[in-house]
Amino acid sequence: MRGKGTAGEGTLPALGCLHINGICERSGSGSRQNLLEAETIAAWIVEQQNELEQRYGKGIDAIVGVVTPFGGQVAAITRACQAKGISVGKKDGELTVGTVHSLQGAGLWIGKT
Repeated sequence: MRGKGTAGEGTLPALGCLHINGICERSGSGSRQNLLEAETIAAWIVEQQNELEQRYGKGIDAIVGVVTPFGGQVAAITRACQAKGISVGKKDGELTVGTVHSLQGAGLWIGKT
């Protein structure tokens, strides 16, 4: 996750992380997934959505992006987000969730237009 503004101004730190215990399993495609982590990420987004949107004056899709090394985890996070009413995809208004490889050079860090 990333924040905007100078130190002390934003709701979020410039970068942040949280260790989430869970079980890393192989998905149906053979990739790795951690369902507890996916559900925790989706719950955090829902819990923080209103505050973040008010603070930054943009939709959650322009504030938060989720990057993971595994395609199986992309699918798990996508399902968890969609179950909580968060639209995930590549269109405007949809939250970006992808692998490091798929998002490399995608301009995610400079924001969507």
